[in-house]
Amino acid sequence: MEKPLEVFFSYAHEDEALRDELAKHLSLLKRQGVISEWHDREITAGSQWKDQIDGHLESASIILLLVSADFLNSDYCYDIEMNRALERDARGEACVIPIILRPVDWQGAPFGRLQCLPKDAEPVTSWPNRDEAFLDIAKGIRKAALAMNNATSRHSGMDCRYPERREVVVGAGSEPAPACPSPICPPWQLGSGIPCRNDGENLKPGIPTQAESEPPKSIAMRLWAWLTETNMKKLGFIGTLIAVLAGAGWTVYIHNPPLDDSGLLVAAGDDMLNIGRYPEAKDIFKDALKSNPQNEEAAWGLKKAQVWDASNTPVFEAAIKRLYQEDPDDGHVNLFLGQLYAVEPTPENHDKAIRYLQQAIILNPKLAEAYFDLGVLHEQSGNDQEAESNYRQAIAISQTTPKYLNNLAYLYFKQKNYPKALAEYGKVSQFPLSALESAKIYWRLGKFEQARDNQRLALQWLGDDKLMANAEQQQPWDFKIGNEGMEQIAGLAEKKSYAYFCLSVSQYLSGQTKEAMATVNTMRELKLPRQSTIDAIVRDDLEKLKQDNSALAVPVDAYEKRYLQ
Repeated sequence: MEKPLEVFFSYAHEDEALRDELAKHLSLLKRQGVISEWHDREITAGSQWKDQIDGHLESASIILLLVSADFLNSDYCYDIEMNRALERDARGEACVIPIILRPVDWQGAPFGRLQCLPKDAEPVTSWPNRDEAFLDIAKGIRKAALAMNNATSRHSGMDCRYPERREVVVGAGSEPAPACPSPICPPWQLGSGIPCRNDGENLKPGIPTQAESEPPKSIAMRLWAWLTETNMKKLGFIGTLIAVLAGAGWTVYIHNPPLDDSGLLVAAGDDMLNIGRYPEAKDIFKDALKSNPQNEEAAWGLKKAQVWDASNTPVFEAAIKRLYQEDPDDGHVNLFLGQLYAVEPTPENHDKAIRYLQQAIILNPKLAEAYFDLGVLHEQSGNDQEAESNYRQAIAISQTTPKYLNNLAYLYFKQKNYPKALAEYGKVSQFPLSALESAKIYWRLGKFEQARDNQRLALQWLGDDKLMANAEQQQPWDFKIGNEGMEQIAGLAEKKSYAYFCLSVSQYLSGQTKEAMATVNTMRELKLPRQSTIDAIVRDDLEKLKQDNSALAVPVDAYEKRYLQ
């Protein structure tokens, strides 16, 4: 049996939900041993993220470029991952397949010459049924994988798109030029007259072209023009191209010396700061400084990311004020000041926090964290309309950051707009708190089976060590108790205890009293020092449930009497 071909996903994190859907449709290929997949969620805690990504980018047999406006806008996806992927594709080391996720002007990109999926390069989000789009993509990837396995059984190169293609040879008039099998022409055929589709339109059959009677002219010149006009600008090549035409063939040699990628890494680090992923930002800035120790922007970015290493509020405050003295016009520094004043919710601090957060957005319109924190402050002050607007602005910048979606969903939850709340919670991928909050809505609707399913899913995720190692999963969960109080669940064991407690409620309310008792016993075996805090949060959840659905008052009281005394 052939070894599974490794598939690498190159994608913008804004498209993570679509990437997850695609992965589901490739699950049969994985089960059949045709492929194995890798993406950056597989990175383990404490590892060098750049090294892992680079390693898998070099070892993958199939590289999927998940194309969208965010992908093209991402310096790391476009300038590093995509360009390295195309280099490997050109050398026959890997097969690159662009997947058009969302509508965007991509045809002029360097990968525009490749066969795209789904059919006719129609963006996935434009299909009436997205499952049909992903099915078409999965079939295309299966064909590519099988073609590669067949090709590698005959020769060493990898060719997933053109297993039958012939080389274009200068001066070989006996062989007709091959028709382009993809919607986009290879670069050496652009403007040559060789039949192909470069603009999405089918050629009319039966019309002879110059290429059918003679080989294309000045191939070296066309290749040079394509490289200089398209690739060299984007790849930043500092090298030479030597074209040698000799007899019946030609050879092209490209020298590509190592590049300083610290600038791209700084941009990636800033992106992490914008969405509050400070540990990842710190690692990226460190890598940038390894690449170029003289990069002042990387050193400044690292200073900002390290603020979050502070062990207490006074140390945090002192570090932020030092940064502010260095650069009062830095968006992230103004964000940090806003967050500092939001810690102590006095009226004066509330106003200061809002001013600094608004200034942060003026200085850096991509600062999703500033929009999010403004939303939290507006929600705390009862201004739900402003809070909703701020949360949506944060989500527009980062569509997959769990806390942004979660807070918007909870806002709808409080308003008893359950369909909207469930819709937003459903967009959060592999985030246990969202599943547990969805279950509370199903309690109110009397749908205890759906509540149990969500709670079991939360426990499944909480039991996934690799998933829980992600920084966003390690953030504490905040709960509002009563009208004014706040409590926090921090740490994996406490989160599991809360999830078990919630599952036992669903079991008890649906008549599964034995199962409920077994679940509570499992929870109590954790023997947590802060179990009383978790009990208080569950008690408050149940009091609010009785207020929203009085029909459940009697069984909820019975549960409380049995398990919360």
